[in-house]
Amino acid sequence: MAALDTQTESQLEQQFALAAERFEAGDISGAQAVLEDMLTKVPDHPIILNYLAVIAHLSGDLIRAEGLLRNSVKIMPDFFDAWNNLGLVAFGQGKHEDAAHAFQQACSLAPEAPDPTINRAHALQAQERFNEAVEAYGRGLAMQPDHPTAWAAFSRACLEDGRWQDAAFAADRQLALKPGHTVALALKSVALQQLGEGKAWRELVDFDRLIGAFDIDVPAGYADLATFNKALIDFCQNHRSLKYAPSDKATEFGSQTNNLAPETDSPVAELLLAIGKCAEQYRSERPLSSDHPFLSQRPDNWECDIWATVLENGVHQQSHIHRVGWLSGVYYAQKPAVINADMPASDMAGWIEFGRPVFYPKAKAEPMTRCYPPVEGRLYLFPSYFYHRTIPFFSETPRISLAFDLRDRPVTRQVPFIDYVDG
Repeated sequence: MAALDTQTESQLEQQFALAAERFEAGDISGAQAVLEDMLTKVPDHPIILNYLAVIAHLSGDLIRAEGLLRNSVKIMPDFFDAWNNLGLVAFGQGKHEDAAHAFQQACSLAPEAPDPTINRAHALQAQERFNEAVEAYGRGLAMQPDHPTAWAAFSRACLEDGRWQDAAFAADRQLALKPGHTVALALKSVALQQLGEGKAWRELVDFDRLIGAFDIDVPAGYADLATFNKALIDFCQNHRSLKYAPSDKATEFGSQTNNLAPETDSPVAELLLAIGKCAEQYRSERPLSSDHPFLSQRPDNWECDIWATVLENGVHQQSHIHRVGWLSGVYYAQKPAVINADMPASDMAGWIEFGRPVFYPKAKAEPMTRCYPPVEGRLYLFPSYFYHRTIPFFSETPRISLAFDLRDRPVTRQVPFIDYVDG
């Protein structure tokens, strides 16, 4: 970048101050206009490019943000902020190798800064370079032991690498910082199984104590549950958001809707009333208890997200957790005739299974599981950190259910971070 005279530098400082003022006031387009004007006068100014990239990132234009940042670091190779931002933008695009490189450049410029080290660990983990990720997390967390979410990511990397004791330790560190952290509880449950800590696992994943089954009352305005379920089924199957095999969900070869909670003029609203009633009963039967990490952290106020899942012939849901919830559940509106609550233990096709974690290549322990049958008009409530899946089944009649999360209002127990990794 060419040297600037004193007058130009002074004008740039004034314009930077104006852009920052507008940005802080929430006038993003106003800040962008000032910065774009500055760029016409100094087209190779790396700091202007970096600021514009931040705005592009906020607006969702990751391609432009990446281009601006690459120009910025080309002009100023020792620009820490631009390298770190480039890593974030690349990560957001799924370019994990590029992200790891950018974060490594940021680390070399600021070796004592924990964020790029931890962010690099996320990028390494996304590339399944788990051993390297574990080492990077260790360095970053040594610099910032109170990082709000990285211990959970560290725990998962340890599970992938077969370091069960380290995974349990990291999950406990996350829970010490954020008691009740859903992902950390799930990851700890996996580590306990692999360590052979059966008693501790059964206390944490207590099927008998923490899973509740409820048969709902007939909602007002409906003759019976069959009529209500038919209205619910028709609404869900014809909903505009119903999508086949969404890439960001656990549903394989089935269909799922977006959140239906805003649909206040629909049968879903009646179901939400029933869910609320059952949830209150669940809480009253399981009072606050300091001896359990789930019951000791329940929210006083919550809101509900709910979505429909339509599973057809041969499809299923992978084992998963609900990371933003405290209490989760599922309501069954329709089940195929081949799924029967009286099936023998050897044939539980279409049932919901709890306790089987996601696949970890070095895991040896046989998971402890419990299965429950889908019954039309019944809902199950369970802690959001419980792994669960649908056992595959074969039927021409779809299995239609509505899953939901009861979560803090607003979400305060877990902060949405770039370092989100599910268990």
